[in-house]
Amino acid sequence: MSHILYKRFSLKIFLTIFSFVSGIIFISRVFIVEIFKSKFDILYQIYKEEGLITMIFSTRNQSIPNDLIPYIREKWTWVNFLFGGSNFHIARTEIEIIDLFWFFGLLGGAIYIYLIHGILIRTFTENIELRIPMLFLGLCAVFAGSFFTNAPVIPYFVVLVFQLKFTFNR
Repeated sequence: MSHILYKRFSLKIFLTIFSFVSGIIFISRVFIVEIFKSKFDILYQIYKEEGLITMIFSTRNQSIPNDLIPYIREKWTWVNFLFGGSNFHIARTEIEIIDLFWFFGLLGGAIYIYLIHGILIRTFTENIELRIPMLFLGLCAVFAGSFFTNAPVIPYFVVLVFQLKFTFNR
């Protein structure tokens, strides 16, 4: 019974804080837009001309219809859909989840993600305090470029996982 009350109480606190922050953002949206215009003028212009998604990805999403799809139509066979294949020196999207598919294919990408999750994340995140930063880092990595496909980044990622585990297990 106390566990249910704890969950409901935590949910109420979360919803209260979320509603308060959302209300503040909604009320001060004009102020936020003005700050955004003055500090990030180029991104604001991209937002006005191309839309929110293009602004968030800093125009990297445009390489999907311009580079990825023509490359796949011209050069890929069914084997590439399973195991990937691209010349990253010529073109890449720099959106990690799409580059994983482009580089490793469906089967290779699924195996890669399974290994990263199984070996690094699941093994070293028994602690709830470690799951939140790892989830945040994973979400950032999915939309960033060259995180999992860049060889020097993986050792830093492993060091981060070990450091977080050491810090939170003290």
